[in-house]
Formats: sequence, C-alpha cells, structure tokens
Amino acid sequence: MLIHQKLPTDNLLKDRGCKFASICCFCRSNEEYIKHLLFDCAFAKSLWNWFGKMVNLYTRSFDLEDLFLFCTHGKSRLCSLLLKATFVYLLYTIWMVISHHFH
Repeated sequence: MLIHQKLPTDNLLKDRGCKFASICCFCRSNEEYIKHLLFDCAFAKSLWNWFGKMVNLYTRSFDLEDLFLFCTHGKSRLCSLLLKATFVYLLYTIWMVISHHFH
C-alpha cells in the first residue's frame, strides 16, 4: 500500500477531486500525507528515534530507502534480516495505530 499510494490520505483524496482542509489526525500541525504519517509525525518520529537509538542509527529524518540501505550495508545476513523485520514491524505498528484512530 505504501509504495502503490493506495492509502487514502488527505493529499491523495484531494488529487482525486475531494475538497477539504487537510490536517494530520495525530499532531494537528501538518498536512496529512503518507510520508508525514509514517515518518515525520511526532508519533512516528518517536518510534523511529527509538529504533535508531537501538541500532545506533542517527539521522534527522527517516525514509524507506535510507532505512533499507542501513539494514543491508555491511551487516551479516542474519543481522540484516532482523533489522528489516524490525523495520517492517514498526511500519505495521504505525499503520495499525493510524487504522484504529479512524475506527
């Protein structure tokens, strides 16, 4: 879903002709779009910062490409798989929180 832009975020709904004011349902300070919800929102950032501290990854912002590169560059196969699994689980956790917020 993330890669195929299928999640009905405000920016995608606007692109499809819906008209409304867009605001993140969590931080209430930014427009709602997928990168913001999964990486830049205060809630998501707290999880990514925790992940970064656990694996000694310090960066100003997180994105898919950088995280997958970190998970594979110079790591053993087992370590790489573990990091990728953790990364995917964090995305899943954020997604579940977002989903439950709307129900």
